Amino acid sequence: MKLLLKTTALILSQLGSLNQANANLQIGDIVCITGYVMDHFCIERGTLLDNGSVETLKNPEEHSYHCLLDVGICAESGYQVLGDKDPVTGMHSLGYRLDDTDAVLEVGRAAGRKGICTTCTGDSSSPDYGYEATVKGTVADLGDGSDGLSGTPMLTNFEMMSSDVACERAITPVVTSEATVVNVIDDTELTPETAEQKELAVGDE
Repeated sequence: MKLLLKTTALILSQLGSLNQANANLQIGDIVCITGYVMDHFCIERGTLLDNGSVETLKNPEEHSYHCLLDVGICAESGYQVLGDKDPVTGMHSLGYRLDDTDAVLEVGRAAGRKGICTTCTGDSSSPDYGYEATVKGTVADLGDGSDGLSGTPMLTNFEMMSSDVACERAITPVVTSEATVVNVIDDTELTPETAEQKELAVGDE
């Protein structure tokens, strides 16, 4: 089957100026935020790898722990905790990059239900979809000034807690972006499993 690459522009409507806390953000500041954890691959793709009909920043609660934590192409792309959903656009803002993928995997797998997510270790009461967490960490990098993922601040030495844990003082990022997204379109739907196969095939070349 012929693989077609279609480049589309994902326009995220302007959410307003950065709030005062984010505008004055400095390296070394302590940040706490509660939001959905999302891999960079699915953000750049524009739709969820495990459900291509769902826009990543619109409904991150539908993102499976399996796609987020089991699938190599997603885990290896890095992670970000998203900001709040804008009531006008219906899109979550980009938030903060997380510099330690292993830490995200460890805590996330403990939080997810074992089953659909094969590397998760949680019991039957744990969720299968929508990994939401409270993240507290130190700002290590302010981003490169671009509108994309690399333009968001990066947190280091972070702690990931249950989303039920409230921040003493939450800093909610408001990020505007106009990102170009490459959508992979085939005669068959791209799934986490076929993405892994494509990744392996490229690596073997």
